[in-house]
Formats: sequence, C-alpha cells, structure tokens
Amino acid sequence: AAGGPTSKKKKDQSFPRLDGAVDAEAPLVCDRDYAIRVSLGVGLVGGHDRRRGLQHHRKLASWWLVLAERGELLALKRVVVPARSSHLETTLLFAAPEHSGPTSLDLFALADDLRGFDAHREIPLDVVKATTLTKARRTTTAGRPSN
Repeated sequence: AAGGPTSKKKKDQSFPRLDGAVDAEAPLVCDRDYAIRVSLGVGLVGGHDRRRGLQHHRKLASWWLVLAERGELLALKRVVVPARSSHLETTLLFAAPEHSGPTSLDLFALADDLRGFDAHREIPLDVVKATTLTKARRTTTAGRPSN
C-alpha cells in the first residue's frame, strides 16, 4: 500500500488544562490585594510503552505559574505536580491594576523541563477606583429608608 500503515501514538504528556478565577466579586478596586485560584491539570509524565514492554519512571512535573497584565508581572510561583497526580490547585496573590476600566490578566503555565507544553488563559476583569465604588454604594443606599 502506498504510504504504508498509519498508527496513532499516544502522548505521555497531554497539553495542560489551565483555569483561573479571582476570589472576589466584580468589580475589583484599583491597587487592592486579591487572590486568584489556579487549577492546573496535566497528563502524567512517563507511562507504559506497550511496544517495548517498558515501564517508564514517572517523574515530578514542575511548572511556573505567571500572572501578568499588559506585560507587567503581577505574580510568579513555581509549583510541582506530584508523580501520582495529574491535577494541582493553588492560589496566586496579586495587586489589582492601578488603572480603572476593563482589562484582562494573562495567566500562563510554563513547563519547567518540557518544551511545547505551555498554556495561556486570559481572565477578563473590570477595575474601578475606590472613590467610584464608594459613590456607587452611596447612590444605591440613598433611596432606602433608615431604621
């Protein structure tokens, strides 16, 4: 047959699944501290090669979690996904941007020792100045009767 038989090879490492959610109600207030919950799911490194009958040694997979906004580094953390797990949850602390308005944070998972297994997620945010938030709260409570 022309081209010969084709076979599908399973990869030992799947592309990471990366999710992030800010632990706060929208909108965020400029320059205040917040936390973002990060969930990183990866395929296990190593495994069994049936063609050769070999069991590969499973190793720890380490990753750099990077949080940035408009090219400015907000948080950086090195995490290790244990050899018997394929999922990790952690928290990154960051200060909200100094400017108000709609923006987005860039969350990256960069493999420490594997090429081509990086992931990126964009997290949209709405940021307001503290004075804007205070005025909005006064406006919504002004029409309520006092006790």
